[in-house]
Amino acid sequence: MTRHLTVTAIIIGFAHLSAATARSQQPPTSAASSADSAVIREVLASLHSSNEAFAQGDTAAVRQSVADDYLTINSTGRFGDKNGALSVAAGNRKRPVADAYTSTRVRVFGQTALITHVWHNPGQPDFAQTQIMTRRDGQWRVVGSQSTPIQARSPAPLSQGAMAVVGTRDSTLRQAIDERLQAEQRRDTAAFRHLTTPSFVQVDRQGGLARLDDRAAALASTPPRAQRAPRDEDTLYVYGSSAVRVSRSDQNGILMRQLELWVRDGPVWKVAAASATPILVTSLTK
Repeated sequence: MTRHLTVTAIIIGFAHLSAATARSQQPPTSAASSADSAVIREVLASLHSSNEAFAQGDTAAVRQSVADDYLTINSTGRFGDKNGALSVAAGNRKRPVADAYTSTRVRVFGQTALITHVWHNPGQPDFAQTQIMTRRDGQWRVVGSQSTPIQARSPAPLSQGAMAVVGTRDSTLRQAIDERLQAEQRRDTAAFRHLTTPSFVQVDRQGGLARLDDRAAALASTPPRAQRAPRDEDTLYVYGSSAVRVSRSDQNGILMRQLELWVRDGPVWKVAAASATPILVTSLTK
């Protein structure tokens, strides 16, 4: 029977760093034998060498460390292969290296190793990554990987909070906001169009753009909602004939930061633009 080895190691600063940068590594748990610990260290050293070669654009080293049948699923859900990895690595030759890995866990199944960790890259969201390595011809090679952006999930359902108003209070604006939300909830496209400017544009959480006709068509094609998504941190900033609403909502367990631009069109307030952005965590909370 193939022995299944599971060892958890926390690597602080185990990353794409220069050789001069100090690294702090917690050794494998004491439950593992010295032979087991040696395998873990060998796997991590091979993965580190591969990552560092990739970050520095060393395509020759990447070619040796990545299997010919390598397959990856990137953070957007697209598939990639070894040729794609080599192409990306070639563009990294002058890229500053500041990446880091934490919460690394290694599991070894005979000649195969499964490595999971959290990848930190300054200026970008954190990613949970899985790397699969196999030992071939005496060398550990990367055969697969997958990356998922870490998104914050609300620890408890949000309760509808009162809307704070900064600036002049306008009852007709508040009424328009409520009526548009009701139109969305009922999928009432006529009322939705009445409270939206013809030049309306929305940036969705995937970064796509939607116009008024797109949103109206999307509303018409989905069933009515039983209740509104609760919002908190809801603030309305009023600037004469325009206003900006900033709020946070829980949409199917994902926290979203939402922004709406309202403008007065004669006696009627209408939405001119909107955006929704997932709130990403900056570190893994255990």
